[in-house]
Amino acid sequence: MLKYLVFFIFLVIVLSGCAQKRVVPLERNDGLKINAPENVGIDQRLLKSASSEIYQYRENSVSPTLQKNKKYVGITSLLVARKNQLVFERYFNGAALETPVPAASFSKSVLSALIGIAIGEGKIPSVETSLYDYSDYPELQHWDDRKAAIQLRHLLTMTTGWDCGNIGDYESHCGAEMDKHTDPYKWVLDLPMVAKPGEIFNYNDAVHRFLGAIIAIATDQYATRYYQEKLMLPMQMENNVLQTSTMTSREMLKFGLLYLNQGRFQDQQIVPESWVKQSTQVQVPFKQSQQLQGYGYLWWVYDFSVGQQTFSGYYAAGNGGQYAFVIPALELVVVFTGINYGSTYYMKQPFEIMEQYILPSVHSS
Repeated sequence: MLKYLVFFIFLVIVLSGCAQKRVVPLERNDGLKINAPENVGIDQRLLKSASSEIYQYRENSVSPTLQKNKKYVGITSLLVARKNQLVFERYFNGAALETPVPAASFSKSVLSALIGIAIGEGKIPSVETSLYDYSDYPELQHWDDRKAAIQLRHLLTMTTGWDCGNIGDYESHCGAEMDKHTDPYKWVLDLPMVAKPGEIFNYNDAVHRFLGAIIAIATDQYATRYYQEKLMLPMQMENNVLQTSTMTSREMLKFGLLYLNQGRFQDQQIVPESWVKQSTQVQVPFKQSQQLQGYGYLWWVYDFSVGQQTFSGYYAAGNGGQYAFVIPALELVVVFTGINYGSTYYMKQPFEIMEQYILPSVHSS
């Protein structure tokens, strides 16, 4: 009897060890291909090390800033795909595979994709199209001749020249302030100008509201419906981010893979290839930064450093730590989600994880 008990305990230990070693994500029949990290040239040990450094919140636990045995806080998921295959997937702090998270400004990059689709279909002429082709307010009180030069590309690059304030002071910047007015669009259009269009980058939440309205006018349907038709259904997504402001981590990953593949998902060209290229190259350079190269069409362009190597990439980002990093040279897409809302310091953690764990996992293999 004792012999069988010992064997049973041994078997449990072995099986639990095997379970812990499993890193292959679950097959969900959701359009994502699944594989093991080692089959696509990734050292899974570094991915496991990264996930082991993420703090897991517990009820009545000590403050995460006081826990010395974990490096990273407020992260809720980490997904890694290489060569168009999801190879690593972990959830933390109450998050789960099927649970959507607030996408925040991640949806700006989604809107950029819809603009590109509308241009490809001829519903919008080009990025040089005047803003005033879609808005007619002849009774503006504070007209400035510089306003006549505002084009669609200035909305896409956050360079309209409007006096929008600082998004760091969120409640008083134009994106939040506009909702306090009876006609929010007219109020923004009547703001003073602080620069010529294209001169100054000023990140704000007003531009994507205008882009959503332009999509509705150009396509003769709400932007939410256009998203459902052009992106959500063909990519097997369940959450309409323009309606609910939420996406799952896997949906964010699919969106990153769409851009990695030059606008293709499976065998369908969804976003024009030329638009993907334009959107993810620097349109507004940030000369003061060594790594953050600049801004595209609602995408951030970034150079990651690993030792003496530099890996150029781009990413969609949302408040709290929602990221889809795309590194074309490595055929790599990495998604993080988080709950670090309003914390610039903690929202930088995924960049460190990318450079210390994720990218070396590919490089070392």
